[in-house]
Amino acid sequence: MGALAERVRVAQFRYDFDVHGGAVGDITLIGALPIDAIVVGGMIDVQTAGASGGSATVALKFETDEDVLTATAGAVANLTEGAIIDIVPDHTAANAIRIVDADQMTMTIGTAALTAGKMVVHVEYLMPVN
Repeated sequence: MGALAERVRVAQFRYDFDVHGGAVGDITLIGALPIDAIVVGGMIDVQTAGASGGSATVALKFETDEDVLTATAGAVANLTEGAIIDIVPDHTAANAIRIVDADQMTMTIGTAALTAGKMVVHVEYLMPVN
């Protein structure tokens, strides 16, 4: 049991409007996952509601372009304070993501700029057996 617990890990990536801004485009969030990790699940904890002067969207992906949150699911209307949002993958092999390089998470703001928001992305991953 102890060996399994050592192989299941959680990484956190943070977005804070006051630190990162909210311009349309890509923002690289701090942190990376190790090579050969397998992402199996996760969630977003919205700590401060997302706000926009328009209909902003937020998408999250690893540099390998594997989406963990689509822009549709990340519409500013869904980013309400206190919301917990599921991300893909959802503990199924079909949706799991193998990290081939030490990957960082990219947040893409689309349609309109964000004017507020703070969230923590929790990513559950498995370490390979050596």
